[in-house]
Amino acid sequence: MSNNYENANDIVNRLREHSCRIANLQRKLRDSRPIPSIDNVVSELGELTNESKGISAQIVLSSVPQKPTDAVALHCIERMKAITRLLNRCDDSVYNAADTFRQNSKSSEWLCEFFDTFTQLSLVEGWTLNAEYSCSILEGHVVFFAQDVNGERVGNVLEVVAPMNDSPLAALDAVLLDHAMSQAGLYWHACYESREFIANIMDFSEYRFCGEVAGDVLMAIGDLRKFWGFDFTPAVEKADDDFYNVRYVTFSPFCGFVENHVKVPSSGVIGELQNKSEVIFPHDCGISF
Repeated sequence: MSNNYENANDIVNRLREHSCRIANLQRKLRDSRPIPSIDNVVSELGELTNESKGISAQIVLSSVPQKPTDAVALHCIERMKAITRLLNRCDDSVYNAADTFRQNSKSSEWLCEFFDTFTQLSLVEGWTLNAEYSCSILEGHVVFFAQDVNGERVGNVLEVVAPMNDSPLAALDAVLLDHAMSQAGLYWHACYESREFIANIMDFSEYRFCGEVAGDVLMAIGDLRKFWGFDFTPAVEKADDDFYNVRYVTFSPFCGFVENHVKVPSSGVIGELQNKSEVIFPHDCGISF
């Protein structure tokens, strides 16, 4: 109850400050001599517009019925916080331009910490996780692969990764690993592939790609009632003895909110994931590289 009160109180205070800023701008336009330049007025109006969208986004997100409490959702939230910290650290100091990760001590440490995040998974004996940075004039991204003691490489890491037990959390970790490997070190055109795994929609504005656009995204949604009632919580269900169905939502500034359904083996090596996806709330950030 106290959290709801604090959220509401924060929104009320922001609305009061916003109203004061609008009033101050009105007085400035009415009383200032000389009259402010058009560039100055447009700039201040732009700031007010962004501030208004931010407040609106906070109101929408704070009205979501409640934060997830089930084990799968909480596991996902915990993992995504750790993954986000690791991805934010994946910069030039880690991948040293196009050099192989293992040639850099920081890279080796980062890779170990990266895989250890997925506590429900293990590599097949004799294989290790490796990576290198692939770059061109137009784009760059981290390419993960598995390597054995003889130097043999497997491009799809999941072909040598297995769940440590038959559990929903292991299936979720497989999906999270697959997601995280696609998001490391994105540069320029590769950013078209950027997407956030929505572990908790209430924290949407705090995600890596969403902080500056949360207000624009939510205000562009045609049916906010539908958005408010949509279940963004990740979920895992046992399909049969051999597979789990993992359902989750991602957000991309280039296409919007996407609902994904993935089949994950409950035992043995994971291999290629079977994924079906559908855009549920479209969004176009207007950027074209």
